[in-house]
Amino acid sequence: MNRSPFCFSLKDDSGEFVGALVNLVKVEFFTGAVTDAKTGQTGYPYVVNAAGMIIIHPKKEFINNEDIGKIPEMADIFEAIGSTKKGVATYRFKGVDKIAGFAFAELTDWSLVVTQNEDEFLAASHAIRNAIAIIGGIFLSLTNLPFSDGLGKKAKGLLKKAAPAKKKAQTDPEQMNPLASADELENF
Repeated sequence: MNRSPFCFSLKDDSGEFVGALVNLVKVEFFTGAVTDAKTGQTGYPYVVNAAGMIIIHPKKEFINNEDIGKIPEMADIFEAIGSTKKGVATYRFKGVDKIAGFAFAELTDWSLVVTQNEDEFLAASHAIRNAIAIIGGIFLSLTNLPFSDGLGKKAKGLLKKAAPAKKKAQTDPEQMNPLASADELENF
């Protein structure tokens, strides 16, 4: 049976420390509320103490056996928990990229961490991005249809108007160069 100490400082009316209240509490008292929560398919919460020891986790073998401060892949999340007390951080665990939100509970000196595989966490964002790109591409294509049809007609008209000039140029090469001599070309 896992027990964890709770310690509360006792102060008088002036705020002066007068003593401490210490009690050992069964961790199982909290575990059900934490470990029953799920986030998507891969997400789960766990609790670590200030030293980095996992004290509540869905996998019982991790409780009091895994110290996130000593797992090289989890150094980023351990540092974030210790420095910012609440926020979001990315890290790797057993080769899987994860995103975690965490909050420090000052009263207990514990941090609640809710983690999820990065792929699953970002899946909705990626789906939205892809849908916007597809819909944007469709609308861009639809808005360009009237212009492309008009440009095609204009290009055909220009080619028809240029056909006589092209024919004349093929029969009379001097018509291609309006310059009378090489001297004029040099001055150009």
